[in-house]
Amino acid sequence: MPGKLVIAIGAMLLAANGAAAQVPTAAATVAELSNSACYALASGAVAMPAGPDALDRTIKTVESFGLSFGVPNDATAQGPAVTTLISRATLGSKTLPDGQILFADGGAAGCRIILLADPRPDLTDAVAAGLAAGGWRAIPEMTATRGTIERRAFLRRDKAGTPYLLNLMTVIGQPGRLRLFTTVARIPPNVTLPAGY
Repeated sequence: MPGKLVIAIGAMLLAANGAAAQVPTAAATVAELSNSACYALASGAVAMPAGPDALDRTIKTVESFGLSFGVPNDATAQGPAVTTLISRATLGSKTLPDGQILFADGGAAGCRIILLADPRPDLTDAVAAGLAAGGWRAIPEMTATRGTIERRAFLRRDKAGTPYLLNLMTVIGQPGRLRLFTTVARIPPNVTLPAGY
């Protein structure tokens, strides 16, 4: 009996170590943060604290998303597109084995999740699958490529039926590590949506 107990405890420790060692992919993290943090901010479920004495609360809000407050010093060295995406915003970041995630809320375009990574052919599809699993519905009619940017649009409604738009923007064939980013915003009531959405 003691031998079986040792084996059982050993198996539990191995399982716990295996579970702890699993790190989410950058694509899964982009989708998860778009589904949770950006959607919560766009829908008003979470408000980014503001005001002269809000720094501690702002840091706690960013950290509640599983991010570190601020971005690494080399983030703006990734080129003017990255600098534009993170300018005048509340920032958070997370470094994963296969990429670096930047979170920016405020400034231009509301909430953005930015992925800096090496090129991978399945990256956009992996993020899109994570978005669909999180309740976003792809709008194929709004998928387009212009120059070096591919746009995929997704729609999601809250419990009251208010629609939200998520843009998944993939940077194609450009030097640097900017691979893709998402934006999330509430769709104004006067905007006509494609039939069936």
